[in-house]
Parts: sequence; structure tokens; C-alpha cells
Amino acid sequence: EGGGRRRRREPTELASGAAGVRAWHLGVGGFARPKASALVLLRTPAAAGTARRVVLSSLAAELLDDTLGTALAAAPDAGAGWSVGVHPGGLVFQASGYSQRVQGLALELPKALASLELDEERFSLHRELLLNALRNRR
Repeated sequence: EGGGRRRRREPTELASGAAGVRAWHLGVGGFARPKASALVLLRTPAAAGTARRVVLSSLAAELLDDTLGTALAAAPDAGAGWSVGVHPGGLVFQASGYSQRVQGLALELPKALASLELDEERFSLHRELLLNALRNRR
């Protein structure tokens, strides 16, 4: 058929039973997963402009990622994923997975940043990791 139109599929009668009960079936041919992805850019001049700001933004993203790693550890089992990163315009939050879960996850990531409480030990660890990575780039 022309025009890119799909042929209409008709249901198949499987069985007829007593009292006028009939069973019909319409196969879908495949089971597509309803996937979605949401990107949220938190624009802030504090994330760019100087090397210091970029490094501090990277450190904040790593700390948030570390904190959320525990809280959202079960997200992949529920068909959702997330990430936090640095963008020249600010911080980027990405939520992806089954469409019914993405909206809630996309809204939770910036809230988690707003309520982030830093653990001094984790901060020191990520600071050292970042310093080592920067030294290795030379």
C-alpha cells in the first residue's frame, strides 16, 4: 500500500462457548517498551567562567552522584536510570527509562541537589579523586 499506511489487522476469533461467550485475540506482533528520556539543565553562572568554577561544579556533580547512588540504587531494577553532569551552562540531570517513571525521577534529581548534605569523608575522597584525575591529564 502507498503512503506509508499500515494494513489494519483484524482480531481472530479463538473460541465460541456457551451462553454467547466468544473469545477474540489481536496479536501485537511485538512488545515495544515505552521508553522516555528527560534532560533538565539547571542554568547557573556558578558552573562556568573560570577553571575554579568548573572544578567545583564537577565536584558537586560527583558528590550528588555519590549521594544518589545509594538512594536510587534500585532505579535500574525498576526500569529507570539517571545521571548528573556538568555543562558549560550549569548542571545537567538526565532521567531515562519507562515513561511512567521518568517524570518523577526528573523532578527528584534537582530536589536532591537542593537538599544535598555533604559528608566530610566523602567530600575528601572525591576531592582527592578529582585532584588525581587533573594531575593525570597533564
